[in-house]
Amino acid sequence: MQSGKTEFWWKIEDGAQYESLIRQVTELWQQHDPVESPLKHLNSHQYTLYVLAILKNELNTYSNSLIAAALGLHRFFYGNIKIEKNPVIEQIINDFVEIKRLPTHNIARQPDEYRAMLLNVAQDLRAVIIQIAINLFELRQYQQLNNAQQQASVLDQCEFIYIPLAHRLGLYKIKSTMEDLVLQHRNPEDYQAIAEKLKESEHERTQIIEHFIRPIVKELETHGMKFRVKSRTKSIHSIHSKMGKQNVPFEKVFDLWAVRIIIDSKPEDEKADCWHAYSVVTNQYAPDLARMRDWITLPRENGYESLHTTVKASRRTVEVQIRTERMDDEAENGMAAHWRYKGGKNKHGVDFYLEKVRTALETEAQLLGEDDFRMSKFSTELFAFTPNGDLKKLKIGATVLDFAFAVHTELALKCTGAIVNGKNVSLRHSLRNGDAVQILTSKNQKPSLDWLNVVTTNRAKLRIKKALDEEARNQAEQGKEIFNRRLKNWKIEFKTELLDLLIQHYNFKTVTDFYRAIYFDKIDLPLMKRVLIQNQNKKAEKALEEAVENFELNALEDESESTEILSVDSLDNINYSLAKCCTPIPGDPIFGFVTVGGFISIHRIQCPNAVEMRRKFPYRFIAANWKKSEANQNFKAEIFVRITDNKTALAEVNKVISNIMGIHIVGINLQNNPGESIGKITVLLYDLNQLDLLIARVSQVKGVKEVYRHH
Repeated sequence: MQSGKTEFWWKIEDGAQYESLIRQVTELWQQHDPVESPLKHLNSHQYTLYVLAILKNELNTYSNSLIAAALGLHRFFYGNIKIEKNPVIEQIINDFVEIKRLPTHNIARQPDEYRAMLLNVAQDLRAVIIQIAINLFELRQYQQLNNAQQQASVLDQCEFIYIPLAHRLGLYKIKSTMEDLVLQHRNPEDYQAIAEKLKESEHERTQIIEHFIRPIVKELETHGMKFRVKSRTKSIHSIHSKMGKQNVPFEKVFDLWAVRIIIDSKPEDEKADCWHAYSVVTNQYAPDLARMRDWITLPRENGYESLHTTVKASRRTVEVQIRTERMDDEAENGMAAHWRYKGGKNKHGVDFYLEKVRTALETEAQLLGEDDFRMSKFSTELFAFTPNGDLKKLKIGATVLDFAFAVHTELALKCTGAIVNGKNVSLRHSLRNGDAVQILTSKNQKPSLDWLNVVTTNRAKLRIKKALDEEARNQAEQGKEIFNRRLKNWKIEFKTELLDLLIQHYNFKTVTDFYRAIYFDKIDLPLMKRVLIQNQNKKAEKALEEAVENFELNALEDESESTEILSVDSLDNINYSLAKCCTPIPGDPIFGFVTVGGFISIHRIQCPNAVEMRRKFPYRFIAANWKKSEANQNFKAEIFVRITDNKTALAEVNKVISNIMGIHIVGINLQNNPGESIGKITVLLYDLNQLDLLIARVSQVKGVKEVYRHH
């Protein structure tokens, strides 16, 4: 199609030029022979004309919608067609084609998701209006559809998608027509039974209604009110629905018909006029107060305003609806529709969008700007299909990885990418509404920290973090096993302080990080062994130093000054202490050992630590001698004893030491073994001679098996 032929189309602005549009559609068709349509008895050209007629005559749409429908159907039947100089029409056509390509075989299972997805795919709602016209036409031609699969698809699309949308858009006649047609084809026996009963009672109903409204009309006219009265019979679908919900037969459905009183009222008098009419009706007929509904004082959440009352006339029950012209106009034209989509209660939801757009349907954006038709202004969601046709709802910007988590966590944790609409893509690929997604996996795939930057949904992020934590724990456990095996091979005992040393040495924050580093071979294990051995040597050296430094002057408070009993390296008046490890006393051969702090510790030559000390620190050894002193001083000494396990022997040993020799016992630490007691006795005495005498005396006590100086 040449641009010269298309420019005129964009200038069509009102329905009066509909015939001009048809002529140009015919010109366009001259370039193509008719092709088969979804209906057996119509070709593509005839099919298009019928759809355009519904759009114009029943949906009251104008230029852009009609042009987009004509060109969109042309593209649908014949392939691409070039559109120039009108991006709005191009958008409607693109949206129409996107809707046509959506799979529909699972609509009944996920109707809410399908409706929301369709409204997201259709960035311009006029594409949905065209689809409503197409489905209404095919529903009317149900028996002429090419096959049973198409018939089932049309019924599902109408029932679960386009009837609810028509209701929400205020297209009540279209909605009611489609409902009756769906019922007629799904449940032909029920439909026919209700239709026949309505036909049988039609004459009687007419007479009853005329008789019912006559006194009301007379009274309202007497009161000088301007009004009109409408009566209607409920649709077959509505009657069938009430029969099912209330579990009653046809005859028990109370409000088979209703009377509507519509008052011509000024805005400031609306409520008063409605209640005035209510008083007229209830003066004529007794009201059923339990079924009275006041949606004038407090309108429904969706804005619906009307006063409903049910009255009894003879043996009949009639519903009377009272409203003003404004209220009726809004109710009839969709501004107060009864149904809300889930999640559409805020101003950014689907409900707000549909409500705004409904006001512009008849004027083609004269009341609103073209942007007000665009769903993208309000949508924050997208929907994509699994291979079996299930829909998954995601946020705009969601990736293949988000989709995988929406399907199943285990699937997502193995995700390597996907096939989207037949093309291989990475797991980072951003999805669009209506995409068909097949997730690709690998058993070797594992989640990484970078995945948190790939996904957009909180659910996916939580699953990734949990998986990473589990993976980290598994890696840490394996790293711990490797570490413990190496320690065993190195003959190094595991201790907590050893682990703390390595964590500090390698600057890890947690034990888990340390073990994971071993798992990933980030630590040179031979070098780590060297660190451990060096630490052991340092620790042994430090322990030895602490041992030789941890001495005390084992004397009572009345002991003489230490500088009076020792001469260290021919020096007097120096600070020293007697080593606790060997408890030297005057008379013992001794030496001095210089500690790290600069003090001198005095040891016996036979000290059990002397050999190791001399091997490691020979430069710290200094000569030391006892000074002769006339004053006796007390020194701690320990003797080892092994005696018969009876109280008499121990009492006798205590008697010899304390009473006979007059030596003070500091402590007795014995361990009872079968038949004997062994341990040490700590005493205070003057020198080596007194100690030797003590050992000799104790060894003579009956029951003492062994006695000698401890250490």
